[in-house]
Amino acid sequence: MTAFTVRIDISDLLPPQRHLGSDAFPHLASAVHEMVLRGQQLWQAYAAGAALPDGRKIRIRSGGYEGSIHTRQTGPFEGEIFSDAPHADALERGMPPRDLKRMLDSSLKVRISKAGKRYLIIPFRHGTPDAVTLQSVMPPEVHDLWRGLRKSRVLNTGMRASGTGALDIRTRNPVLVPARNYRWGDRLTVTQLNAAGIHGERARRMQGMVHFQNPSGRGGGKHGQYLTFRIMTEGSRGWLTKGTPGYWPARTTAEQLRPQAERVFAKSVALDVEQALAGS
Repeated sequence: MTAFTVRIDISDLLPPQRHLGSDAFPHLASAVHEMVLRGQQLWQAYAAGAALPDGRKIRIRSGGYEGSIHTRQTGPFEGEIFSDAPHADALERGMPPRDLKRMLDSSLKVRISKAGKRYLIIPFRHGTPDAVTLQSVMPPEVHDLWRGLRKSRVLNTGMRASGTGALDIRTRNPVLVPARNYRWGDRLTVTQLNAAGIHGERARRMQGMVHFQNPSGRGGGKHGQYLTFRIMTEGSRGWLTKGTPGYWPARTTAEQLRPQAERVFAKSVALDVEQALAGS
């Protein structure tokens, strides 16, 4: 969880025996609430793609990160703005370089090749041109290629032994994992992609794309998925990700909110003290 807190301690402004509640400083309590909401709006704006001070933008358009930014009042003069999105920390602080092949050490879906090497078949989903929830979106020219091409579908789902060699704790039998049986349709070729104006790395990423009309295997489905598959094999040189720097949207929000909060809180305390003295 990524969070930051706005706090102010004004206990030295009151006699030690006096209760420090919102009734003692109503303007300040209201100001704290208002600044928390203002901070939420600023953080949500960054999550929605507003430019950060360094010009970068968070390019996640599913709305999940923006919707994960909440507030809670933790005291009369304390509020918190936080995100409960699983990827909030990665967006905030960034990610170190990683070797994705470490998945081969933990995934029960591992298979064993004829050469005795572990491997995984990794699906990548590609959105249609109007998709807003996926980072990988095919251009209209590629989407147009699927007119008249044969779709693939899942026929049924069976079970197979995990390539890890893992055994069930109770039965001591090999652990089983789902294994789908497919009826394959057409796959996009480099020639087709080149003819549509897609070349180089973009063509390589979409080469072999299949269109599953009913990926769940259940009848009646009308929504398809466009997938490519890559094979992750132990010992290969690929599957290494570069480290990504953090965007720091929460920290930036806190830094921008702090001077505003100090001015607003000081003015609110002055009003409350003035009213308290006038009524004494």
